[in-house]
Amino acid sequence: MQLEYQARKLRIQVEHLDREMLTDLLGHSHHQDVALRCQGFPYADEDALLSRGAEAIAPLLLLDSIQDPQNLGALLRSGCFLGAKGVLVPKDRAAAVTATVIKVAAGAASLIPVVQVTNLVRTIKKMKDKAKEVADACKGDAEKVCKDVKPGEGRILKCLKQHETELSPSCKEQLTQPRGKH
Repeated sequence: MQLEYQARKLRIQVEHLDREMLTDLLGHSHHQDVALRCQGFPYADEDALLSRGAEAIAPLLLLDSIQDPQNLGALLRSGCFLGAKGVLVPKDRAAAVTATVIKVAAGAASLIPVVQVTNLVRTIKKMKDKAKEVADACKGDAEKVCKDVKPGEGRILKCLKQHETELSPSCKEQLTQPRGKH
């Protein structure tokens, strides 16, 4: 009843269903008799994040083609723990932030801005103008993030494609070119 009271106080429409109907609606029985229908994940705005300046957004985690929601959630959790100030993910050929990602991220998805970008290479070019250093701080797959990254280094980080050892050639080229040569 307290949950219903809080929902009504926030002007959230409350609908009562029996347990069987709720299970059918959700497709599983792991709901504790409560569900909330909401909009999709509220991605942060790319321009708003980048306009904060290099020091305010460093380190920033760049994720290229992470397709497994479990890995995306783990990277959000690790990035948040290690002090990342934001995460950039491509819109295409990458996992979106879903309920699974949010669950695996263990709260990090609400603590760290996640930006979905159309073109990761173009975003890297924009960041070069704002950042002191675009660094390759992650040499392996998702599990190596915790071993390779030191918090507070003041760098923009990248994480590699899932199950591969390299970023896409165009992203790698942008990360290795000195600023001003893009």
